[in-house]
Formats: sequence, structure tokens, C-alpha cells
Amino acid sequence: MKFSRKTENLIANFRSLPEDRSKSLERTAYPINSLVEVIIEKYRIGQTRREDIILKHWKSIMGIDLAQKCRPLKITKDNIVIISVSSTIIRQELTFHKYRIVERIRKLHGCQVIKNVAFKIG
Repeated sequence: MKFSRKTENLIANFRSLPEDRSKSLERTAYPINSLVEVIIEKYRIGQTRREDIILKHWKSIMGIDLAQKCRPLKITKDNIVIISVSSTIIRQELTFHKYRIVERIRKLHGCQVIKNVAFKIG
């Protein structure tokens, strides 16, 4: 017969045995197919990633000259696009055009959730 951890520890104390202080928890079992569905949805497996969409349209977003001097690195959990720039001068120039860049990214299919852009030298 299986008892709760609290009951098991009470019995252990009564019998002068050590308590179970492990951090493991009893969890309910889920069918594997429901877990696979959750993973596919969470990690967007089989769907086009926003990063790929932005990278594909990078020259049209930034213009040919600026596209060669910067590149998108990643999208954070807060839906902020991190852009790597080659110098502080380019970073300053792009800061002036920040809202225009965000609007161009938001026009892309699947990228409407992008909230902002941030620049990183590197």
C-alpha cells in the first residue's frame, strides 16, 4: 500500500527510522502523445521561426548598406530583437531609426509580436 510522504515520514518517526527528505515529488503520469504535442507547440517545431523570417528579409528591413554592417542575433522571451552592430557609430545611427525598424519587422508575417529592438556591439 502506498502512503503520502507525510504519512510515510510519520511512520518512519514512529519506528525510529530516518525520514525521506528527498525533493522528488509524486506526479501524475501523462500519455506520451500529449507530451509530444506540448513540446511541438512550445518549441514551434515544424513552423517557420521568427528569426528565420527576419533574416530572410534583413536587406529589405535595413537597406543594403546597413544590412552589411549589422545582423539580427536573437529574439528574447520579451519579443525584443537583439541586433549585433559593427561599431558604436552604426549603433547610434540605428538608434535614431529604431521605431522604423520595429515597424518594418512587424509588417512581416508572424512577427507582429515584436515589441522592440536592442543593439549590441560585436
